[in-house]
Amino acid sequence: MTDAAPPLLSVVICTFRRNAPLEALLRALAPLCAGRPVEVVVVDNSPEAGALPLLAALRAALLPGLVLRHAQPASISVARNAGVAASRAPWVAFLDDDSELLNDWVGGVLEAIAAGGAEGFFGPVRARYEGGAPPPFDPEGRFFSRETGEPDGARLFIGGPRRSRRAVMGAANAVLSRAACLMDPEPFDPAFGRSGGEDLDLFLRAERRGARFLWRTGFPVGEWVPASRQGFDYALLRAFTGGQVFVAVTRKNSAAPWRTEARLLALGAAQAALGALRLALARAEARPALRLALASALGKLRWRALTGLYALPAGGGPVSLWRLFLRGAPG
Repeated sequence: MTDAAPPLLSVVICTFRRNAPLEALLRALAPLCAGRPVEVVVVDNSPEAGALPLLAALRAALLPGLVLRHAQPASISVARNAGVAASRAPWVAFLDDDSELLNDWVGGVLEAIAAGGAEGFFGPVRARYEGGAPPPFDPEGRFFSRETGEPDGARLFIGGPRRSRRAVMGAANAVLSRAACLMDPEPFDPAFGRSGGEDLDLFLRAERRGARFLWRTGFPVGEWVPASRQGFDYALLRAFTGGQVFVAVTRKNSAAPWRTEARLLALGAAQAALGALRLALARAEARPALRLALASALGKLRWRALTGLYALPAGGGPVSLWRLFLRGAPG
């Protein structure tokens, strides 16, 4: 990619103290970008900017057009907004700093853009587990993955009664039109910078303005799941905060926020009551999934005590669902 040829696609990668996987990702990405209208933007969100020397060396050796930025404070919204602001292309794709490219990812993204039909595309995210196997509470490996089960090219709905429910859409491995999805001064709301949900908020806002989203299977990525994030207590915290974020973001994007809040609180209360009953009657093998569902329901009821995913420790001691409900998540 040279300055003389404007890019069609900007790849934005935000990083926070994960230099080793970031370097592996950029070394895999570099040959895929060669000769194509693609630029790569990396935003270091750590206070010490510890990735910048590595990135400067990689720019000199592999990616001469690599764009580097340092963004503070530490916040996924701040980092992603800095990446969008530094990028130049009409299409912006987002990768996590520990993403693993499973094929010609750049070619798959460019094919999706050329095929058109939407203002945003989501690709599969497939968990790669430290230790080789998914944790016992998730034997099919769905908790950390994004697979919709839809055919290639299927339309996805982010909100409303037709909302796609088999997978939660996130910015990781998403490709968005700047004109339709990223036109706001701060596309990712800083209010969700530590809780997560900034991407769901963006998608709901874009969909409300008329943006269409498609599921595209041609550019899958792997996501590394370290052992510290495979414990069931961490999964409970993640499910609880996911329930919180869902209510907060849905309420924000509703034309009738108080009515929406009341509906979601009633839904959470019904799910919690039914979930507690089912948990009490369940066999041992069904209990993990039911506890995760109950945690999500309780999170909906405690949405105003929003802590969120990015404020949570990866490890920690045992988690009590009822303590979460009464006190909120630690952080």
